[in-house]
Parts: sequence; structure tokens; C-alpha cells
Amino acid sequence: MLVYPSLDYELNTQVRKHREANGYAQEEFAFLIGRDVADVVKYEDLTTTDAYDFNHINRYARVLHRVPKDFVFKESLPENDIKIEARKTTYKTKTMYRGERQIMVGGKPQWVKLEPYSIPIAEITVDSSDRQRMVALLDGLLLEGYFRDGVTGYDLYMHVGTLWAGSFRPKLLIEGLAVLSGRRKRPKLLPMRKAPKTDEKWILYKEDLDED
Repeated sequence: MLVYPSLDYELNTQVRKHREANGYAQEEFAFLIGRDVADVVKYEDLTTTDAYDFNHINRYARVLHRVPKDFVFKESLPENDIKIEARKTTYKTKTMYRGERQIMVGGKPQWVKLEPYSIPIAEITVDSSDRQRMVALLDGLLLEGYFRDGVTGYDLYMHVGTLWAGSFRPKLLIEGLAVLSGRRKRPKLLPMRKAPKTDEKWILYKEDLDED
């Protein structure tokens, strides 16, 4: 049995629903909020008690085009904690979560089913020609000094959206950055693992003067 603080449970539930409504895969949303995808996977796993951070609720709201009140209970609950019996089943294309919640009825505990949900695990593919275009666009921004002072994934996504012809998924931006970061040339992007430890991961510009 897992015991969630009520607000943590509701925040996890609402962020997941709004993420899906925006069409973001877990990997894409993790990039936009500056977290590892493994963190988002844990937050949305009904069999763990890991939770999105209330201190960052304004960031979630901004990325998901919502307002902070959309992520909390519309009505207060009589209890501070939620007791859940949860399980997950992994299929080829999705992971399914099911569970029951314990509530008090007439002074006695009673189990009721939670709304089940599934998370797709299929790989997102992007067109190779679009990837080449994205790399070229990012390379131009890099050479112009756009990354010099640091920029978050979300801010980069919004900026590229003003330059890109048509719509694109964050996945395309992620892959473009991966290609650009892997090139042995000057200048280049600072790898994530070398980025300073901040609330958000920053995509940083670096003049690597030691490399030819």
C-alpha cells in the first residue's frame, strides 16, 4: 500500500493529464521543464510516491498553457493522505496503471477504483530532412551567440517556434541538439552532464579553445 499526500497525488494526476492534452511525450515534457525523463516517468507512475514539485507549479503551468489552479483539487478533501493499492502492466506499446483508493464511508474504510490510465512507450520518429534543417537552424543560433548566456529548453523551444516554418515537436529539437552537441568543432554546446546544478537544466554555449 502506498500513501500519498493528497496534493502530491492531485498534482501528479493533473500534470499528466495536461501533458497528454498538449501532445507531449514524457521525454519532451522532461526537456521542456528541465528534468531527466526518468524523473517524469517516476512522477507519473502510480506505483511510486515520487511527485512533481509544487515549487515549480508556475513552470508546469507555463509549459502546459494552463494556470496554477488547474493543478490542484477544486474542492478540499477530508483527509490529508490518500491510501492506494496500485499496479502496472507493461505491454509492447504502452504501460497501463490501475489502482484502488481507500476512502471512509460511514466511519469505515472502503476501497474504490481509480480511473485507469496508460502511457505510450512507442518511440517518436522525426523526418531526417527536418532533422537536418533543425541542426542547421541551431548551428546558426550557436554561431550568432544565442546560447552564450544560457537558455532553458522551454525558452529555446519557444524561440525556435518563431523561426521554424510550420509546426514541430520538441523531439525534433532534442534530436537536433544531440547532433549539434556531438560535433567536434568550435564553438559547441556544453554537455548536460557538465551544466551547473540548477532548478532547470540549462543548454549552455561554450568556446572550447583547446580543440581544433
